Amino acid sequence: MKQNASGDLVINDGQMETVSGQEELAQCIRTIISNQLGDAPLAPELGMDYENLLGEDFNEAFAQSDFEDAILDQEPRVVAITDTEFSLDHKTRILSITLTMTVDMNQTENEDNYEEIEQEVTLDGGY
Repeated sequence: MKQNASGDLVINDGQMETVSGQEELAQCIRTIISNQLGDAPLAPELGMDYENLLGEDFNEAFAQSDFEDAILDQEPRVVAITDTEFSLDHKTRILSITLTMTVDMNQTENEDNYEEIEQEVTLDGGY
């Protein structure tokens, strides 16, 4: 089911919209990143550890490792994360993350089917 930027289901004319392909993968990655590990009672394994994202001493290396661990453990279509870029606005407490990933959309494990995609996710620490 398609979700908007707030995570709410998108409904048009009484019908829930659906997503597929890279849009669906992007939505799954946003779901992983935007949930703190253990906060979803029905899926306690969903999300990522926010310990290295909180506080004033933001450490990119630790945060990058947390993103990679969460995504690679929870999204089988992501084969590798080849680049992670952070942009932190200290005033608004908004963290923008741009991930460059190698993906296998059909999970064939055949390198000929691998694609390189880029995904941007924003986390709001000021809520």
